Amino acid sequence: TLLASSAASDVYKRQVFDTLYHEEGHLFHHKNTILDFDDMHVIYNKQTKKPETIGELAKGFLESKEEQFIASTVSAYSKKSPLEFVAEVYARMLNGEKFGDDVMNLYNKYQGPSLPA
Repeated sequence: TLLASSAASDVYKRQVFDTLYHEEGHLFHHKNTILDFDDMHVIYNKQTKKPETIGELAKGFLESKEEQFIASTVSAYSKKSPLEFVAEVYARMLNGEKFGDDVMNLYNKYQGPSLPA
């Protein structure tokens, strides 16, 4: 039906924009954190899917049960590193989602970018 087709189209558009917003979040976050960016990075082994190289700030993020729990309330993917957490929150905020103080405090701790005006 036309309604089902329209709904599927809306889901597809949202997925495309989610990806674009996520990557935009990385771009603006990198500009905010040029000196700390590598410290927030985690490189995963392609075969084992386990962290191979972990920046100092990322290590604290991965080892903190509280920060991992907060990240899990955003998405499973946002638990991979502070960089992914910030990008996921940024993308969802651009889509109009609101977050509580716990998420926003963590977003600010890792210098998440302001939304465009």
